[in-house]
Amino acid sequence: MNWYEQHAADDDIAISTRIRLARNIAGVPFPSKMTDAQRLQVNETVRKAISESNTPFARSLKYIAMKDVPENERYAMVERHVVSPEFVSNCENRAIILSEDESVSIMIGEEDHIRIQVLLPGLQPEKAYDIAERIDTLLCDSLDIAFDERLG
Repeated sequence: MNWYEQHAADDDIAISTRIRLARNIAGVPFPSKMTDAQRLQVNETVRKAISESNTPFARSLKYIAMKDVPENERYAMVERHVVSPEFVSNCENRAIILSEDESVSIMIGEEDHIRIQVLLPGLQPEKAYDIAERIDTLLCDSLDIAFDERLG
């Protein structure tokens, strides 16, 4: 029996489970060094990778340009842990791909090009990771993800 099975009855103790994966696209500067044109290109590249996967899961996600989200709603998203405070501090040329229930958010242009986040109620690390991994695989099938043998 693994740790999760031993503590399954303890899921009423955990308020939520969050899994976050960061990815960067090969050949593109990190967000802190990108031009506006590069930011817009990354947004479009990630949006296309999701929408063109044509899976039922991907079709359930919504692309939102953060500049179109009113300031009060952006800060409400921070309070609900959908996005990070850093992400809403400068919304210019940033976007998010969001599930209807907000359990899945893909921030585009935060500290990394892509920040996949899955937030589920209670103690559900395996389920949250499975969802994050499914999104990661979908993106990796379409995008050239940066990787370094030494640094990761």
